Amino acid sequence: MEKNSFLKFFELLKDHFFSIVLLGSIFSLATVLVALACFGLAWVLVTFIGDYAIFNFFTFLPCVLLVPCMSAIIKIFRHFVTETPTMLWSDLRQAFKQNFLQSLLLGVVEYVAIVLVTIAYNYYSLAAAINSENILAQLGLGICLVFALMILLTFSYSLMMIVTLDLKFRKILKNSLIFCYLCLPRNVLLVISLGVWAAICFALVYVSAISGMAIVGGIVLMFLLLFALSIAMYIIAFFTFPPVKKYILDPYYESHPEETSKPIEQDDNSDEVEQTVEEKPLPEYVYHNGRMVHRSIFE
Repeated sequence: MEKNSFLKFFELLKDHFFSIVLLGSIFSLATVLVALACFGLAWVLVTFIGDYAIFNFFTFLPCVLLVPCMSAIIKIFRHFVTETPTMLWSDLRQAFKQNFLQSLLLGVVEYVAIVLVTIAYNYYSLAAAINSENILAQLGLGICLVFALMILLTFSYSLMMIVTLDLKFRKILKNSLIFCYLCLPRNVLLVISLGVWAAICFALVYVSAISGMAIVGGIVLMFLLLFALSIAMYIIAFFTFPPVKKYILDPYYESHPEETSKPIEQDDNSDEVEQTVEEKPLPEYVYHNGRMVHRSIFE
């Protein structure tokens, strides 16, 4: 029986928990190292130049450097969501190589967008702090929030389409913007899910901060490194693939049945095809119900 999405989310998370946590922890460690390197570079430049605005440009630099790694992990998580058999490390390397250029370009675009929104937010926040009755400043802060959500959704759908479709980068961005309003209820659930997960992580950080105990802080830090980014990327993969399948993949294969298994199924009744299939030697092991089974069991 087909399970509802809520139950399926946790069932898939349970089935692939170890792989999700393993990939997420490796990515979290890489994120911390890259972020520290970018922060150190920004601090050195601020020391010599004396302009603290440099932090606006270097704080989000890891977005560019880590997007290719994130896209490869998203493809593995997409396999988990679609229950596709996966060779973890070989599929991860292949996904990284195949989608490196488009992922890097996506990182550059998102980096520029995030920096611009951050500068605008800082400007309107300062204007609102100076004059709390400034309607223009309040409106500007609201627009910044909307653009921040659009960047998040566009980035999520772009990652999924990069690893799923063979499209030019311009069309991927265009489709991502369309999905922002085409799948509004699902996008609301996506933002709420990410918000709840972020709130849980911040709550743990707050508890560790007020406790003042080093062991609690160490446990929270370990939890964040293992789970924070991995669960967030799993949420993105779970919510973004169904719309891509519904609005792009399914219509394409309906109009191109020759690229599916239908022609094989139609020809499977012919004697010639049956004879060919019988003459072809069977493999020693057959994939059945999630595991490899020796063909002697079926014989």
